[in-house]
Amino acid sequence: MTAGAIPYVIIALAVFGMILMTFGFIVDAVLNIDNQLVSEPGLPYSQQRANTMGNLTLMFKALGFTSVIAAGIFLIKNAVMDSTGGI
Repeated sequence: MTAGAIPYVIIALAVFGMILMTFGFIVDAVLNIDNQLVSEPGLPYSQQRANTMGNLTLMFKALGFTSVIAAGIFLIKNAVMDSTGGI
């Protein structure tokens, strides 16, 4: 097992965390606009729009778990690698 992958994983998770913070601001703005549209009586709010907003928030919440799982897979793959580079 090589320890060379650990700094790369830490850096990648830090960068991905910063990207998640940026996307969090964007998702929050989109949801605020959607909430304003819900409260406006002149515009009908469809079930498709509600489903889309639900899927958007679900996917955003899953991004953090996905990045941790991908980092774990990268570390495990690096740990079982032979000295020749083969798995």
